[in-house]
Amino acid sequence: MNPTITIQKFPEKNQMIIKHSYHDALETIWNAHLKTEILEKWWAPEPYKTVVVKNDFSNGGFMLYYMLSPTGEKHYCLAAFSAIINLKSYTVLDAFCDENAVINMEFPRQKWYNTFEENNGITTVTNTIQFQSKEDMEKIMQMGFEEGYTIALNQLYKLLNN
Repeated sequence: MNPTITIQKFPEKNQMIIKHSYHDALETIWNAHLKTEILEKWWAPEPYKTVVVKNDFSNGGFMLYYMLSPTGEKHYCLAAFSAIINLKSYTVLDAFCDENAVINMEFPRQKWYNTFEENNGITTVTNTIQFQSKEDMEKIMQMGFEEGYTIALNQLYKLLNN
């Protein structure tokens, strides 16, 4: 059984809300989203791999990582962290960038509000993703975000259940 995943799109608000639930402890799911050694095992949708270059999970810190394609291409991303409340929530300003963390302004940035909640042995993560415009949201969707993130979340589920 895969995790419960719901995706709601609100183009009029330039927003998407993704909820995914697991039969795992809150701390386990929190760590899976933030600890390098776990994140590298599931974040990129197969057949891509995630390689974390730097991970400073702190208010004002950032994570620089890339998704490595099967042909060796590296697609770099920068995630800037803020508003961290341990085991409850954090915010990420996400961007495509180069290997030196210089943001590529040709691609839209997104702000992710991530919350974690455990109830009766089920941990639910809510990703509220805010885009600058409807066009930015559409561009990310056209790049395959929904399919890629769903694959990644299913990979996390498999990782947790092995």
